Parts: sequence; structure tokens; C-alpha cells
Amino acid sequence: MIIYLVFIKKYSGQNSTNKTLKITDKQKQIYNCYLKHSRKGQPYKFRKNFDDIDDRLKIDLYKLQNFFNKFKHIDIDFFFESFSFVYPNDQYPILSFFTTRKAIKCYSLYKEYKENLSPDLQLDEIKKSIVHIGSFCLRNKIQMKDFLKHKTLCIPTWVLEYKESKINIYSVIALGYSNDLYQMEEDERDIMIPGLLKNIESYKIRFNNCNSKEKIKTWILHTDNFIKKNLTLPK
Repeated sequence: MIIYLVFIKKYSGQNSTNKTLKITDKQKQIYNCYLKHSRKGQPYKFRKNFDDIDDRLKIDLYKLQNFFNKFKHIDIDFFFESFSFVYPNDQYPILSFFTTRKAIKCYSLYKEYKENLSPDLQLDEIKKSIVHIGSFCLRNKIQMKDFLKHKTLCIPTWVLEYKESKINIYSVIALGYSNDLYQMEEDERDIMIPGLLKNIESYKIRFNNCNSKEKIKTWILHTDNFIKKNLTLPK
């Protein structure tokens, strides 16, 4: 979260020449996503014409585009949705709110809440995570069983992927997570994945008690079989 805050602070203080800023397709996507969530479930229309957009809005969109380009793992829809989770009874804020530290705090709280849900309520995320892991294995010519052993610069690759929200923790547990976190340097672990070591045992218990345990394991098995059919792997 600290990295996000530093980035937001940096670009919030940037004096851009707003007259030269052109609205990009990415900025249009950001604005229309914001617009959708500002309506809180009420009917709305996507904005198509941005010719008369005011200068303040241009700068906010410029900051947000830089933010999302920097942190590609942050889902734009999820980011704008987080405010209503934290402040369900408040009026939806103006766009500039989402260039502030408060917006990052909302995102972090919402992300923590979602991660603590039962695996039964995260099946879409878990399935996407397994697909992502399968794609990684194909690119790197490894089997699913070797994913948790794979390292990037001496750090377990799954830790890096989890840190960037590319994989769901329950897919890691379903693959057979052991005690990799204890093998990392404490300072490194606390900076990269604060709180995960404290919660990992609870996640394991939650997974073992969930109703979807066998379904998730079946998804992994099917993905593993697909990899074996499409790769010539060393024995």
C-alpha cells in the first residue's frame, strides 16, 4: 500500500499543461467505469463525446491513467467499486477523490475483505487464478506441480504473482502449499506480503472446510492435463 500512496502523491502534485492533454481511449474507459459506479446501480449511459470535458477532469484522468499503467494488476472496476463498500451510505465522490490516499485505503480494505471470504464465494477469482497459473506453466515449460517451487530472483514466483493480485491464495493452497513463507527473509516477507503468514493457516482451514474443495481440485487436474498434452516436459 505504501508504494501506491507514494505514486499517488507524486502525480497529485504534478503540474501538467492541461491544454495539451488529449483524452485517450484508456482515460475514456476509466471515466465510464467511474460513471457506472457513481450511479450505484441506477441506469446510466456511457459517455462517448469528450470534446467539452473540463480541464480539471482531464488532469484527474491523466493521473489515474498513470496510476493504472504503473499498477497493472489493479482492476479498474474493483478500484471504483471499493468506495461504496467502505462508505455504503455516502454520496459517491467526485473523480478527484480517486487520486487521493483515501481511495487507496478503500481499495486495500475492500481487497482484504474479499480475500477473507469463503472460497465458495470466490470461485470466479479462483478459476481465473488457475488459468493464469496454467498459462505461466506453459510459457515456462513446467508442470503444475512445479509452480510452487519456481523462483524469480530467489523469491518464490507465486509470492510475486500473489503480491500483484495475479493469483488467488486458494489456488496456491489447492496446489499443495507447504511452508514456503517461513523460508523467506522476515523483512522481505513483511514488505512484500504483510499479514499473509499470519493468515495462511486460517486460509488453509477455510479451504479444507469449503464445499467447493473438490471442484477446485478438478479445475487444477484439468489444467494440469492440458499442460501435459501441450508440452514436451522433461521426465
